[in-house]
Amino acid sequence: MEDARREDLAAFFQSNAERLIRLYEAGDSFCWPGLIAPQAWFLYRKMYRWAALVSVWPLLLGFVPDLVWLNWATSLVGAFGLRLYFSQAERNVREIRAGTPEEAAGLIGRAGGVSRVGAGFGLLFAFSAFVFSLKTAPPLIR
Repeated sequence: MEDARREDLAAFFQSNAERLIRLYEAGDSFCWPGLIAPQAWFLYRKMYRWAALVSVWPLLLGFVPDLVWLNWATSLVGAFGLRLYFSQAERNVREIRAGTPEEAAGLIGRAGGVSRVGAGFGLLFAFSAFVFSLKTAPPLIR
């Protein structure tokens, strides 16, 4: 990978940039944090559309009794979170470089990075959804 592209990706990744660049170059796309807590991980990495998808999908499926098992699909989407993140990083860097090359360094840093507040909201949402599912589930013993 050329140095300019590596620097742009490092500016976008910010947190754990060297580790993420190594994973990017190796083509590794499995994401343990995304598998375990997809909402929190997507919000932490500022991937708001994916966070919305993995948050709304289980809520909608909760109303269809025979499809509840598909709620695990959100975790599978989270497991491929690194591949989605790398693709978003490439797209954002490319768009910023094409639009405003003179201000690119600052804009790339703002577009990427992490949001600890977002991660907190993601964990809070996941915990709330879990508690809600316990309260609305039918009793196991009749």
